[in-house]
Amino acid sequence: MCGITGYVQRRGPAPPESLLDRMNASLVHRGPDDGGAYRWSAGPTGPHVGLAMRRLAIIDLQTGHQPLANEDGSVWIVFNGEIYNHEALRRDLEARGHRFRTRSDTEAIVHAYEEYGSACVSRLRGMFAFAIWDERRQELFVARDPVGIKPLYWAQTAQRLLFASEAKALFRDPDVPRAVDRAALPEYLACLSVRAPRTLFAEIQQLPPGHWLRWRDGQIETREYWAGPEALLAGEAGPLVTPAQVWEVLRESVDAHRISDVPLGAFLSGGIDSTVIVAALAELEQRPRTFSIGFRGAGLYDELEHARTVAAQVGTEHEEFVVDPDSVALLPEIVRHLDEPLGDPSVIPNYLLAQLARRYVTVALAGTGGDELFGGYRRYLGDQFVRRWRWLPGPVRRSVLLPLLRCFPCTDDTRLGEAVRLAEKFLAPLDLDRERRYLAWNSGIDPVARRRVLRDGGDPFASYLALFERVRHRPFPDQAMYVDLRTYLPGDPLFLTDRMTMAHGLEARVPFLDLPVMEFAARVPLIQKLRGNVTKAILRDLLRDRFPPSIWERPKRGFGTPIDLWLRRELASLVKRLLSPAVVRERGYFDPDGVAWLVDRQARGRGRFSQEVWTLLVFEIWHRIFIDRDYGSRSGLTFADLDLPSGDRGVPRVLAPTPAAPPPTPTAPSASGSGPRRIACLRRGGLGDTLSTLPALRALRRAYPEARLGLLTDRIGAGLLWETEEGALADEIVSLDCLYSGRHTAIFTPRFWRELREYVRWARRFQPDLFVCMDQLYGWGESLRPALMALLSGARRRVGRASGRTGWFLTERIPDSRWRERSPHQRNLDLAAYLGAPIEVLGPSLTPRAPAMAWAAAERRRRGWDGRPIVTMHPLGTRESRHWPAGRFIELAHALRARYGLVTAFIGAPAEAEVLAALARSLPDAGAIAPPSLEEAAAWLRESTLVVGNDSGIVHMAVAVGTPVVAIFGPGEHQLWGYFDQPGYELVRLELPCWPCYRSRCGPEPCLARLEVAPVL
Repeated sequence: MCGITGYVQRRGPAPPESLLDRMNASLVHRGPDDGGAYRWSAGPTGPHVGLAMRRLAIIDLQTGHQPLANEDGSVWIVFNGEIYNHEALRRDLEARGHRFRTRSDTEAIVHAYEEYGSACVSRLRGMFAFAIWDERRQELFVARDPVGIKPLYWAQTAQRLLFASEAKALFRDPDVPRAVDRAALPEYLACLSVRAPRTLFAEIQQLPPGHWLRWRDGQIETREYWAGPEALLAGEAGPLVTPAQVWEVLRESVDAHRISDVPLGAFLSGGIDSTVIVAALAELEQRPRTFSIGFRGAGLYDELEHARTVAAQVGTEHEEFVVDPDSVALLPEIVRHLDEPLGDPSVIPNYLLAQLARRYVTVALAGTGGDELFGGYRRYLGDQFVRRWRWLPGPVRRSVLLPLLRCFPCTDDTRLGEAVRLAEKFLAPLDLDRERRYLAWNSGIDPVARRRVLRDGGDPFASYLALFERVRHRPFPDQAMYVDLRTYLPGDPLFLTDRMTMAHGLEARVPFLDLPVMEFAARVPLIQKLRGNVTKAILRDLLRDRFPPSIWERPKRGFGTPIDLWLRRELASLVKRLLSPAVVRERGYFDPDGVAWLVDRQARGRGRFSQEVWTLLVFEIWHRIFIDRDYGSRSGLTFADLDLPSGDRGVPRVLAPTPAAPPPTPTAPSASGSGPRRIACLRRGGLGDTLSTLPALRALRRAYPEARLGLLTDRIGAGLLWETEEGALADEIVSLDCLYSGRHTAIFTPRFWRELREYVRWARRFQPDLFVCMDQLYGWGESLRPALMALLSGARRRVGRASGRTGWFLTERIPDSRWRERSPHQRNLDLAAYLGAPIEVLGPSLTPRAPAMAWAAAERRRRGWDGRPIVTMHPLGTRESRHWPAGRFIELAHALRARYGLVTAFIGAPAEAEVLAALARSLPDAGAIAPPSLEEAAAWLRESTLVVGNDSGIVHMAVAVGTPVVAIFGPGEHQLWGYFDQPGYELVRLELPCWPCYRSRCGPEPCLARLEVAPVL
């Protein structure tokens, strides 16, 4: 899977080369593994062509580079997607005389185009969006897969036609205007998205699913090549099918979708569709990986238990992620990846689920499409509901029953609340004709609310109504499934799946939307899809013999999201500000009074308008990102509550800041409100671990100046805590090594029990009333020693992060769902904020005292380096697996000396002095520095112009003293230990399919050995 982009220009001077490069760079998150570009020009006056791509390497890792050409270089392609029948297609084309140079599916498309022309698209089984430049015909040919799994946007300016996988790339051309298509607003409010070919951008279009576009001599032609489901539904349904037949078709599709040269897994919600996919995958692979997501404290929205049941039944390696309310801070970043506003709130869990999966796999199978093919939505049963309630006179329904339902609490995170919401949604449009009634059931916004907000809007369903006519001969539920397949499916589930997975460089595949499966599903009789009140009946029959009733009997739930709770709590202030009457009036799109009425009703629980408010909020955030300012700006866009992150994902790459989560709600430090008198803070580990606690310790010290503070750390970390002008950070430092660090088996050594006895004596004397655990604990082995210390401390109040196995020894746990995305000092500051400390200092800081600074100055003079810029390099560290090869450091030092005149100092511990000296002898004017203490090391780092080093404590110290840093990462997780919010900090790494790993006791990893000097330089 990739991101593709390009342009064609009929005449005039060629566009600057930087245009294609900028367009391609904006898609780097879609293809972090590789990139390429092709440019062609017939002469100074045109035509001019540019094709570019970013590649996520999945098949033919070594030779699948794009753009790719035929044998004589007359046909060039950029391609996004996967072709599952490319091997069969290749055999056919080879028999016809074509010669292949690679194993990639991309080359099969090139030769198929040569052989069959535009008809080649009908021979492709898979998901795709591609562009071909045919030099002989001077023709650009662009196509998109039948159901719209992969995206394709295009725009036409006065000079050129541009295309891209994402609309943001088109804005790299300044001639593409940033403007809202006001005529599309009614559809966005009603359907939560805009159906192709329109977008909410006035001058950008989508290529509809199943269509191709041809440019020739400045003329554009688009054509539908796949007649779509109406062709499948042209006849009557076939005979009854058996569950075994369904299983065989789906299993074959899953098998075809397994084609990959990189790790593959599957999303698992515990619902019918994902369970079918995972069950088939488990038959084909040994213990495949599965990934699930749930919501903490959100009632019915948390379905992790069902996913666990399925995973245990079929035997998968199962991973889970729990969404905490603070995850809404990701909303601006998510909207930035969407390009278009999408009112579906499930974007947040989908984004986090993709992030979780990408840590383990590069490809993930999803159950998307099963509902539209096999009748999974409850709205398909709507006619039965109508027959039951149509006898009730309309005035009674409107004046009595609906107002009665609206008296119930406006929450749907309970079974009663969900039932009331569904009843209200189904009853409201009961008087409409069947087609409009169905579209109203599928609408995201209440029609009354929509008319209040958009008084002069047109009919949002006009184009949808025409689709029903194409399959009028089939039963109405079949018609509804067809309309969903053509509109809702590509506009919502497929749209968000592509954007949320590609935001993390993850390829999502959808076996249900394989052409053989769709053809089979079209022949399944309706009675086997909808049986009484049961949806997806044939798929449930399929699972009866494989899973307990709790799986196949449960009703369809979808990816529910607790937006009502979020809008009332975490997002309340943001809604109030971004949807204020003044802002809405200035925009001029919506009625300010109508929006104010909605916001007020939702905030006070006087109506079920959370979806309406959410949809408007997403639109406003989108407008600020894409319409109000240049997307290419790196200055960032800041809301009062949420920071918009910037930067794109690339490999090798320098990582940009991740969004800062809002701090936890502060609570009273003690029941009496007087604050703690004695605080014990635990942070085990090395230099970086201890440094990450310093901002939180300062915050607690300032918040409770009268309290005594004890820090529990190891002997190395204790060396960082010298007294400064502010005074000592801790009144007492307890530095016992075996108790805090080392392997879990240390508990079986006599030294451990001696140190534990010393700790208990200290705790009895210190008598802490508050114990703060700043460790990250994600297993029983990790949590055992901190648990002993917490329980033996005697503190009644034990506070820490809600992670892993902390629940049994902490009395209070604060949410930590995004711990992998935020630097450690930010997470420790969350603890301090929770304890009532005002947060002022956001980064770690060390201030070496005068004697240490004098030592560093003397070292500079002794070496003759006074007045010269110094780059200090740390090529060593405690873990060899984190070492960038020493030869690369030497090569980098030569380059820095040649370009900038930097002299090199290799720094390390006194025991490493000989190794450092040997490195220094490889360079002129280089030297080895082995400071006698950590304070002198900090002073030397502060005197340096730049620090370059491995993932080690020295790099953490350099950040703390304020020196610019380039950190080189290999194994482990950069999100967890990068200081992306600190100025002057850059992180470089090479991403491989095996990342992330934690092999701390092995030799140098390929992720470091293959990292060249150029990206570091």
